[in-house]
Amino acid sequence: MKRILLVLFAFISLNAFSQLQVKEGSFKHIPGGVIEDKAEYVDGNEMPMALIKISTENIPEQERLRLVFSGNRETQILKRPKTGQMWIYLSAEAATFIDIKHPDYGTYKYYLPEKLCDYCVYEMVLQYVNSQPELGFLAVSSEPTDADIYIDGKNYGKTNNVITDLAVGTHELQLEKAGYVTLTKTFVTTKGETLKLNETLQAVSNKADKKQQVSSVTKETFTVKGVSFTMIAVEGGTFKMGATSEQGSDDEKPVHNVTLSDYYIGETEVTQELWQAVMGTNPSYSKGNKKPVEKVSWDDCQEFIRKLNQLTGMNFRLPTEAEWEYAARGGNKSKGYKYSGSNTIDNVAWYTSNSGSKTHDVKTKQSNELGIYDMSGNVWEWCQDRYGSYSSSSQTNPTGSSSGSYRVLRGGCWGGSAGSCRVSYRYYFSPDDRYYNLGLRLAL
Repeated sequence: MKRILLVLFAFISLNAFSQLQVKEGSFKHIPGGVIEDKAEYVDGNEMPMALIKISTENIPEQERLRLVFSGNRETQILKRPKTGQMWIYLSAEAATFIDIKHPDYGTYKYYLPEKLCDYCVYEMVLQYVNSQPELGFLAVSSEPTDADIYIDGKNYGKTNNVITDLAVGTHELQLEKAGYVTLTKTFVTTKGETLKLNETLQAVSNKADKKQQVSSVTKETFTVKGVSFTMIAVEGGTFKMGATSEQGSDDEKPVHNVTLSDYYIGETEVTQELWQAVMGTNPSYSKGNKKPVEKVSWDDCQEFIRKLNQLTGMNFRLPTEAEWEYAARGGNKSKGYKYSGSNTIDNVAWYTSNSGSKTHDVKTKQSNELGIYDMSGNVWEWCQDRYGSYSSSSQTNPTGSSSGSYRVLRGGCWGGSAGSCRVSYRYYFSPDDRYYNLGLRLAL
């Protein structure tokens, strides 16, 4: 019995510190390789697929057969076991990541390093890594309490708290609480020891309340590390949200009255140069300083905003879905257009018929009634809300559904149809999804 318990403990320990992963540098496009039977390998939307030949290291044959592959909801995947390999066919246009799952080894999310081409062949190596980290501990408290704890960008709840899963070494701590300046400091953990930190947060200055003091100003410009961006003032009011008569769709029902307070919204989508200034990296597929940043998830946007607020002392955020639609319609200056700023889509939007299958610099199309650009087309824009059904009742400053895992996207994109660029059109993805057409616009 004792021997059985020891073996069981060893198995549990192995799985606690082991994981699947794609071997670094192993993902490669095979030059000249093409899927021979093209007619057979199209997805459910009749779009071409690509082939990835996956070989494995230190994973037994019987365990390799238990691997399960999935992607985002637009990606169809077909699994074909081969001797010594696992072949998967997946939607070339839609695929940006693969979830690789095993009932014992866990789940690994692999973001594809490049866009897959139609009927092309790729290869990569999947391995099982067993590595038990050396851990240190942190006890962190603050005055006042209930501040959000972020360590190396990951949320660890609120103060006061004890964190027990930190690898030994140097880490960055950030404490955030509404009405207080974000505290940032580095600390070092030592194997088996508990480091105690007790921090005092400083109340924010009047600068963070600037929005309430500038209601008479139509726009406000901010500069971060030499990069400037402009926020447009949106005077609050009441509007009908959803598929109003000019929208020509029953998908966004029921139409309902929404009342909003004053707020600010970005004159343009967040550009790649602003994202680079704040984050130090540029994840975009189609590079260009003045192009909107893309391939960013909702979670990525939250991290960007957190760092932006730390740099500026402001309270930037994603717009709510209602704020987004009201601004796209032109606020209290609305002329009832189908798209944001016009009934003629080519005047205001980069979409599938005119984009050349790529993003374009912001502010290269006509603005809407409030002087806001690209709210139709170019890239989809994340909203703060969870996705949920509309209610027919009147609402004031709604913040979306209280439950659900999907987050709202608005505005259409360079690869989307004209219909998806309508100001009432709704879309959604998981908060960790990253695609070549997903970006953001700030609110304040």
